[in-house]
Amino acid sequence: MTPEARLRKGPALSTVEIPAFYWRLRQAKTPIKPQLSLDSKILEEVLGKNVDWGHLNNRRQVTRLERIARDIKWARQLQDVKVQRVVENARESEIAQATHTLRIKAEEALALEATKLKELPAPSTSTGSS
Repeated sequence: MTPEARLRKGPALSTVEIPAFYWRLRQAKTPIKPQLSLDSKILEEVLGKNVDWGHLNNRRQVTRLERIARDIKWARQLQDVKVQRVVENARESEIAQATHTLRIKAEEALALEATKLKELPAPSTSTGSS
């Protein structure tokens, strides 16, 4: 930017956030805990399994209970999938962090070796014995 452009931008430049450490990975967020542990009794209560369906005829009572059982089964499967996804995300972030750490250590080792090689005296090419 030219000095004139900096003066025109002025306050806008001071509010811009620039990440200082590009080489750092962001730490993985703590796994999200399910808001409500879906216990079977809680599910049955929420979905209305123990509600009095006596006002319905027998066929509708049976189908209502079947539908509630199906919904309970689906909610359990959904909770299992959510928990598995949280575990997979945590595992993936750990793997990414570990590979990043190994890569940085390897680069540090290479840099250390390079500095050691620079410190060593250069081998002489002249033959001292005649």
